[in-house]
Amino acid sequence: MVLNELPVGYRFLPTDEELVKHYLLNKVINQQVPATVIQDIDADVLYSQPPNDIVTFPCGEREWFFFISHKMEDENMNEHRSCRSSGAVTIRIVGNGRGFWKSNGGEIPVNINEGNIFAYKLCFTYFSGPHPDHGKKTHWVLEEIHLSQSSPQQSSKMLL
Repeated sequence: MVLNELPVGYRFLPTDEELVKHYLLNKVINQQVPATVIQDIDADVLYSQPPNDIVTFPCGEREWFFFISHKMEDENMNEHRSCRSSGAVTIRIVGNGRGFWKSNGGEIPVNINEGNIFAYKLCFTYFSGPHPDHGKKTHWVLEEIHLSQSSPQQSSKMLL
């Protein structure tokens, strides 16, 4: 793995703009990304279990980066099943009600190339337990970056 080959003290801390420009956009147009530090994960896997069942804490790492993939034929069904929007709040149910991701407001524009909006970021907090009244807020935070409607493939997303 690339992370094992880096010098002591190195941390992968790209800006939102760098993530979009050098990683997400290249992934969408099938170009090589600068490093293999971002793993692929299927949306069904991500939303089928709580976050602590998906990731581990090797070497004290507390941040993970994923490219999330959707099956094109199932994308609309998966979004409908796992995601409910109410105004500016989005809820994504996890593992048949074992928990849920709740957005912390609306989409935040990601500007690249002289201020042009090319992507949007949406921040979520994970709650364990059933939605809506019995969930307990956890320390888990997810930032989802997706390309804007006018960019090459609208459905591509990156999770942080």
